[in-house]
Amino acid sequence: MGSLGLSIGTTLILVLTSSETDTRLGAPLYWSWLLTGLQVLALWAAGAEYRWGWLLGASVQPPWIVYAVLTDQVGFIPGCAISAAVQICSFVRWRHPREVGGRYPWPSETTTGDEAGGDQTGSELAGRSAYVMG
Repeated sequence: MGSLGLSIGTTLILVLTSSETDTRLGAPLYWSWLLTGLQVLALWAAGAEYRWGWLLGASVQPPWIVYAVLTDQVGFIPGCAISAAVQICSFVRWRHPREVGGRYPWPSETTTGDEAGGDQTGSELAGRSAYVMG
């Protein structure tokens, strides 16, 4: 309910403050900065492995859509809709690294399995392919 409340509240405030502005865009200039700040915070949180980052990112999309309509920049709408869908899916599928065996492995630390002829690590294969190619 928290992220839904944030989204609805932000959207309502955006609409109310836009009706009192005479800017060329049709919305106060600070709204693009505020929404961008929230989106950057969401990206940072998701990248720092906080699950709520995905939810915050998704909840900022409806205010962006309203901003796009109010400022006659409807080209934002498809990107916002896609972004919301991706972030909701990421929120639903997210698992903390501790739940899946510690930290996320680097690509060179993953095993390759049958397609490389066994359970060799990426670094072992990189060394072998460098020898074959070099």
